[in-house]
Amino acid sequence: MASLILADAVWLTSCQKKNAENETLPLNLISEAKVHFERNDKQLGPAFTGKSNAHELSNPRKYSRHWPRWQEAIVTEFMQGQAVMVPIEYSKPFLLTTTLSKNYSYPINAISKLLVYRDKKGILQSQVITYLPDSVFLKSGRNSFSGIIVVEDCDGILINMYLAHKDGTIKKARAIADKASSEVLLRIGESAAPVCLYTQGYNYSADDPEGVYWSELIGCSTYYPESPGPGPQPSGFDYSAVGSGGVGPSPVYTNFVVYSPTNPIGNIKDYFKCFINKPGSDYQYQIALCVSQPEPGYRTAWETINPFSNDNNPIYVGHTYLIITQVTPAQTIIRNVGFYPLNGVSPYSPSDQGVLNNDQNGSYDIKLTIRMTSSQFFTVLNYINQANSSIFQYNLNTNNCTTFAINALNSAGFGIPATRGTWHNGQGCNPGDLGEDIRSLPLTENMSRTTTYGTHLNKGSCLPIE
Repeated sequence: MASLILADAVWLTSCQKKNAENETLPLNLISEAKVHFERNDKQLGPAFTGKSNAHELSNPRKYSRHWPRWQEAIVTEFMQGQAVMVPIEYSKPFLLTTTLSKNYSYPINAISKLLVYRDKKGILQSQVITYLPDSVFLKSGRNSFSGIIVVEDCDGILINMYLAHKDGTIKKARAIADKASSEVLLRIGESAAPVCLYTQGYNYSADDPEGVYWSELIGCSTYYPESPGPGPQPSGFDYSAVGSGGVGPSPVYTNFVVYSPTNPIGNIKDYFKCFINKPGSDYQYQIALCVSQPEPGYRTAWETINPFSNDNNPIYVGHTYLIITQVTPAQTIIRNVGFYPLNGVSPYSPSDQGVLNNDQNGSYDIKLTIRMTSSQFFTVLNYINQANSSIFQYNLNTNNCTTFAINALNSAGFGIPATRGTWHNGQGCNPGDLGEDIRSLPLTENMSRTTTYGTHLNKGSCLPIE
């Protein structure tokens, strides 16, 4: 028996009012739908006067501000008649994901729709439906919808859920008793398939520093084959037909990979052996904090390169590394060093043995150069040296390349900011936030800042000490 755990799914708002008056549709269906919505529903999602900020942080899919984009409304066929379909826009957009589509996520603004239609009694109703595609939908070239369809009312209360297959068959959800279960199997091929649906998302807006990763249980249901009742009424087929439009939303590949280093340093003490500790002499010491941002000038934690590629890494997360320089009367010694996972990590597998890399071929968008004493210089080098140990761990959330570089400099008391951003299934320091922190950092007299693209090679070899 094939089975999979449906862990993360989707949220929808919706708006079905019990006391809506019987109305007739005029020739301009979109105008009438808008009048109906504004008269009966007025808004999407529940209102929490004075408490919206707290709720928004814990569950932005339900409480953050969102509204119909009436200028993009279309007329479509639904329930043996015509209906109006309207895209929904969130003021702070985020991505939703499900194990049905594995590593792909979808922008909430692309998969949530307001639907205004006439029920079997001729009364206008408005609902919000959200389409969560599965992996079959991705592989089919997005020509026909398959996945989960969730329908809720205006206040965010679940009305129905449907499971759409690629062959056009639809199964309807009926609630089961165990609403608190956190892990239920979706049994493929059986007449009944109990499943627990979750919302899961994270902010992807570059200018929203309050975005947080979040997850919420919607509830558990059992899917049964759709059996139409007497007279016209909305079915899974109706929702599938109006929502797919033959195309569907474009996915974003979010399970990015941070790869292993290309030029690992086998012995960091040997790599640093040319640096000489001569306090009070005419030797000069400086270390540059170099950042390659995913999107230069923004706090974006990652940037999509090619969302439809499975062969190469389609997400660029940036990189942070250090340029270490000693100037002597005889020559200048330069070494580039960055911190990496030995075998590669991802948001679903964030930890690995850490390893140092010769980053002399790396580039940066922004650089902070700090002149320092020999004591500060070798304090930073001693911190870096520990990463050459087999027990020193790389962790995408707590000790990545950016965290490591910040901690190395702060070990000598430089107070580099450590802003944490969010990404799918995790959060932590990152090149996007660090680059913007450097951009706005008040500089002391021993600091300088470069905000243009650059690269830096290693330089110099060891000379005999006189």
